[in-house]
Amino acid sequence: RGLGDVYKRQVVEELSIISDMKDPGTDLLNKRAITDYVRKLIDSKPDHNVTIAIIDVDDFKTVNDTYGHMFGDEVLYKVADILRDAVGSRGLCGRIGGDEMFIIMEGLNDNEGIRNVLRTIRNNTKWLYHDDPRNIKITCSIGSATYPNDAKRYDELFKIADKVLYLAKEKGKDRYCLLYTSPSPRDCS
Repeated sequence: RGLGDVYKRQVVEELSIISDMKDPGTDLLNKRAITDYVRKLIDSKPDHNVTIAIIDVDDFKTVNDTYGHMFGDEVLYKVADILRDAVGSRGLCGRIGGDEMFIIMEGLNDNEGIRNVLRTIRNNTKWLYHDDPRNIKITCSIGSATYPNDAKRYDELFKIADKVLYLAKEKGKDRYCLLYTSPSPRDCS
C-alpha cells in the first residue's frame, strides 16, 4: 500500500465524519451536531452573547398533504438556503427535526441585529413561492432567546426559545418573537 491508499482512506473517513454531521434533506447540520456545537460555544465563551432561534415552517403537514412529500422536501431545502444566507458568517444552521430548523448566532448585541436576521428569514420564506401559479403560501414562525441574558445554560435557553416559538404560533404564525432584553416575550413582529 502506498501513500495514495492511506490518503484516500483518510479522505473517506473525513467525508464520513462530515456526512454523519449533516442532515441529508437540507444539508444543514443535524440535531446532534448543532446541539454539540452550541453547548461547546456557550461553555467556551461565558458572558459572550449567543442567540439561538427555532424556526418552524407553518402548517407543513398541509404542504406535504396538498403538494406531496417531494415538494415538501423542496420547501425544506429552500428554507435551509434562506437560513444559511440570513445567518451568513455570524453563526451556523441546523435541522432539529421534521420542519424545525435551528440557528445559532454570535455577537449580536442588541435586539435590532437579531430582528434583522429573523425578519429576513421570515420575509424570504414568505416570498419563496410568491410567483407560483398554484398560489402556494409558505410561512414560518420563529422563537429566539439569547445567552447569557435569557438563560445561563443551553437546556434552559432552548426551552425558552421553544416557548417563544409557540407564542409566535399562538399570535397567528408568520412571525418571529424574541426574548432578549425584553420585559416579556411579547416582542413579536
